[in-house]
Amino acid sequence: MNNFFLRIACLVLIFASLFSCKENDNPSSALLIQAQKLAESHPVEALALLDSIQAGSLDKGDYMLYIVTCVQAKFKNKQSIANDTLIFEARDYFESKGNYAQSALAHFYSGNVYYQKNIVGKALKSYMEAKYYANLSKDTILIARSQYNIGYQYYKQDVMDSALLHYKIALNLFDKIKDTDNLKMQTIYSMGTAFYSNYDLDSSYYYLNKGLDLAKLTNDQTYQSIFTKNLGIIDRVRGNYEEATIKLHSSLAQTTSSIDSLRIYLNLSNLYNCTEQLDSARFYTDLLKKHLPETTDRGILKGTYASLLEYNKQLGNYIDALRYAELELKLNETIKAESQLLELFDADKKYALEQKDKQIDYFRSQLVFWLLISGVVFLSLLILSIRLSKLSKSHKEEIRLQAEKYRNIKDQLILMAAEYKDIEAEIASMLDDEADKGD
Repeated sequence: MNNFFLRIACLVLIFASLFSCKENDNPSSALLIQAQKLAESHPVEALALLDSIQAGSLDKGDYMLYIVTCVQAKFKNKQSIANDTLIFEARDYFESKGNYAQSALAHFYSGNVYYQKNIVGKALKSYMEAKYYANLSKDTILIARSQYNIGYQYYKQDVMDSALLHYKIALNLFDKIKDTDNLKMQTIYSMGTAFYSNYDLDSSYYYLNKGLDLAKLTNDQTYQSIFTKNLGIIDRVRGNYEEATIKLHSSLAQTTSSIDSLRIYLNLSNLYNCTEQLDSARFYTDLLKKHLPETTDRGILKGTYASLLEYNKQLGNYIDALRYAELELKLNETIKAESQLLELFDADKKYALEQKDKQIDYFRSQLVFWLLISGVVFLSLLILSIRLSKLSKSHKEEIRLQAEKYRNIKDQLILMAAEYKDIEAEIASMLDDEADKGD
């Protein structure tokens, strides 16, 4: 029934997309937009929409977006993406186009592809690049997820201090974002296990308790079981066997995960070995041995060999004890041989150098820009100064000519005034002569 309703919902979305895009000549582009919106929260529906898209009809940009969305939806649907290497092409495309948001997403899922391929160094670098572009696009949740994944790469290589540094940054960011309780619990759990691996039991207990409180608040049964189990492990290590027994059995009753069940069997076996309750130890040891051939988790295998070693030592079965000791030693040697710690540090160093090169290039470009601006300003001021100088000289010459003109007019007026006086005197003399003749 669920699949039926899911198909109906997908068909509705497909037809809605087709009819809502009257101006778009390519209906596949409309479907792609819908799939993008669903990829993170509803990956099954997103994959159904993506399956209905004719990828060959998309232009270059939409096709690259189609690749990113496909990988995102597959990963969120818990499908393997180890062979989805087209994501690298999409990553390079969006980076070249300066599309920060899609660059961040493409780098993030490139990191997930590398992780599934067990290429730790490239996975780390991809997550660092994802964080860088997520910062530029102001995608806080992707920054936090990238920080978490960076920390997890260090955790897997037993570099706990670096792991905790990035986990703390991630948790601080998740605390500022709504609806991220599941991501918070995942990060808190990882911090608790990292502190435990670093032999800081107090800090581990603090964070695991904090996680358990959040799991109860959100009624998350899965994480309640996980946090309870790990708190029980710490109680066992501290010698609080009664509390450890209660917590481990409580966790076992809650869990639905076969892997978590094996972890609990292992810790109950260790607990009963410590308290010399060999019948109970044998019960959980037998459960471990039953599932041993199908177990691939190296942490569980390593712990199982150690537990079986201790159990057989207490029984006096030294031949079996020696066999499990050899298996544990061989597994440790394999883990050591396959360690990618140097690759991790090398990737970290290369990324730091690349960032410095980017900063140098940025400052160099800024310097060139401001030098050009300064040059333009200087030339403008020089031209303006020359023009002002020319205008000043022209203005001075005009003033001189006007002054000379006014002086000439003044001299003419003075001359005319003198001539007028002479004429006036001559007329007065003529009038006096006429008067004398009349007498």
